[in-house]
Amino acid sequence: MFEMKELTKEKLRAFVERCKNMSDKEMYFGFGNKYEVEPIMVNCDKGKRNGCEAKCCYNWFDLSPKDIKEGIQFNEKFPFTIKQREDNSCVHLNKETLECGIWEYRSEQCRTYTCENDPRINIFMK
Repeated sequence: MFEMKELTKEKLRAFVERCKNMSDKEMYFGFGNKYEVEPIMVNCDKGKRNGCEAKCCYNWFDLSPKDIKEGIQFNEKFPFTIKQREDNSCVHLNKETLECGIWEYRSEQCRTYTCENDPRINIFMK
C-alpha cells in the first residue's frame, strides 16, 4: 500500500522528470488534450464586479502529466493535484488582480469549469 511518507524529494523530482519525458500518447492516457477542448467563456468581469473574488480558483482538482510538464505547480503531498496556498487558493492566482498567472497553460478543469450553475459559487454571479 502506498504511504504518503514514502514520497521523498528525490521521488518528486523523478515524478516531474517522468512527466517531462512522456510521449504524447502517454501524456494523454486517461486525459484529454486540453488544447483541443472548447473553453467555456464565463463573464469573470461580471463576477468580479459582484464580489466573486475568483472563488473558482479555490477548487481542488487533478492535473494531467501535460500540466506538470508545462510547469503548473502541483501539491507535493498529492501529486497530480493543483498546488494551493494555506487559504486554499491556487498558487497561480494573482490575489490582487484576480487573474490567472498561467492562463494560456491552465488545466482542462480550468478551461471547462463554469461557476454559473455551481451552487457553491453562483451566489456571486447574481
